[in-house]
Amino acid sequence: MNKQYIEVKHHSEFEPTEQNAEGEVHDDKGILSFDSARKMVMFRQYHSEGYFTEYALNDSILTPEQLVFETERIENFVPSGRARFTIKILSDNEIGTVFDVGFPEREMACFGTNRLKKRNKKIHRYIPVDFS
Repeated sequence: MNKQYIEVKHHSEFEPTEQNAEGEVHDDKGILSFDSARKMVMFRQYHSEGYFTEYALNDSILTPEQLVFETERIENFVPSGRARFTIKILSDNEIGTVFDVGFPEREMACFGTNRLKKRNKKIHRYIPVDFS
């Protein structure tokens, strides 16, 4: 795809609990791209539960250590629901992610966090660029 996109794949397995005796498996796939007309980084994500989420990078709170993506739309979810996906660079070989969900008339709440370590390579730091 001519290095125009970044593919994201995620797999989680959750152990059984009192509330969910069978446990849970979650998979999602996503694509990061740059919308040149809007001059904005976009993240489109497909979930095994049937949700489709389209996020835009919130550049007003962007830092070299943190990227925050906020939903523009969600398909097959609660009407007026929203989500936020945050990527934090913790070191040259480790990132953290936070996934927050907001239901109608409620504050955002954390639905999951991850710490990911890269083996034998450094993470390339995102440097904000003025596209205007």
